[in-house]
Amino acid sequence: MLSCPISCSQLALAYGARVSGSYGTSSAQSVQEAGVNPVFTYEDGTAMAANGPYDAVFDTLGTLPVTAGLAMLKKRGRFRGMKPNGIG
Repeated sequence: MLSCPISCSQLALAYGARVSGSYGTSSAQSVQEAGVNPVFTYEDGTAMAANGPYDAVFDTLGTLPVTAGLAMLKKRGRFRGMKPNGIG
C-alpha cells in the first residue's frame, strides 16, 4: 500500500479538504474507499489537470514536472513536490 500518498490524503481529509488524487490502477479503489474523490490513474495524465484548478498540488512521488503541477493551480495556489533524493 502507498503509505505516504494515502497518509497525506487522509490528513488533508481530516482537516476538511476535498482531496483528488492520482494513483496507480492497483491502488485506486483503496484510496477512493479512504475518501479520495475523484481518483485518477497515472495512466491518464490529462484527467487530473482537466478537473482542476486546485488550491494545492502535493506530489508525494516527486515525478510530476513542476511546470505541470503549477499549471493545475488556482491563482495563489501552492505546489509541493517530494523528490526521490529528499530535496524539493
